[in-house]
Amino acid sequence: TVPLTSLDQSGNATATTNAVESILQLPNGTVYVGEVADGLPQGLGTVTDKYGSKQYGEWHKGNAYKISGKSVYPDGTVEIGTWNADGSKCGGTITWKNGQVYKGDWKLVEDSPELPDGPGEMTWPDGRKYVGQFRNGKMYGFGKMTYPDSKVENGKWKDDKFLGPAQ
Repeated sequence: TVPLTSLDQSGNATATTNAVESILQLPNGTVYVGEVADGLPQGLGTVTDKYGSKQYGEWHKGNAYKISGKSVYPDGTVEIGTWNADGSKCGGTITWKNGQVYKGDWKLVEDSPELPDGPGEMTWPDGRKYVGQFRNGKMYGFGKMTYPDSKVENGKWKDDKFLGPAQ
């Protein structure tokens, strides 16, 4: 066992005495390079998969804890940003295969693209643009939608439906 440096929950460097630098290859083609303890990613490392994902950061007992980079899904969705399992703010840019793009905070969803959640901006290939609040992937709260024909809906939204101007 070789002592390596990792981060504690506060982001401070600590010595890890039970982790070793290793390369793990999973049956699905995903490769992890970094600190390993008890056969699992533990500490700092990088994951690369066959779809083009590459994420670097901190792993706890085999699970991503605080990582950043690029995640590519089989359906063509691409995410670039941060993923924080500790509950701290995470987000970035999500680009769907149809050309729709979201920039802002997101909610973590296991084994599928994240959901817009919090403040953000969504653009569609047809020219629509929404800037405002999202909840569980939907426009929810206050926001402004601008359409290609210059129409504007500015006010309260719920589950992607415009409820009316802010009062």
